Amino acid sequence: MDVKKITQIFRTNLWVILLVAIMFIFPYIYSQPYWLSLLITVFIFAAFAISYDLLLGFTGLISFGHSLFFGLGAYGVALLARYTELSFAGIFFFITVMAIIIALIKSGFAMRVRGIYFAMITLAFAQFFWVLTISMSQYTGGGDG
Repeated sequence: MDVKKITQIFRTNLWVILLVAIMFIFPYIYSQPYWLSLLITVFIFAAFAISYDLLLGFTGLISFGHSLFFGLGAYGVALLARYTELSFAGIFFFITVMAIIIALIKSGFAMRVRGIYFAMITLAFAQFFWVLTISMSQYTGGGDG
């Protein structure tokens, strides 16, 4: 590879490199629980925003039910950690498989429509799981999580 190409790649990816470096250095500099909790929350919401941007930016489809998978991950990890003896890797694997299964079911309906109908189908699935979560409040905590 040419030195100019390497320099150009480094310059175009400088912000990404700096962000990753900050992400790895930050916990050692600020080891207080508040800052770590804030950093984790920021990165969780950043991942949510990036995934929504990919969906809207590349396909042009507006998804009102995008939060279904956000809630599935949050409630799923919390419930499995509370009621089972699974390790973090086991919980991560189980939630990933559940998200894939729900995505396959949801996509069977949602990929047949476009525009406002896609938005309404995704909203219907998100509302279904929200009602399911609220109605099982003895296990999930309902709206309090």
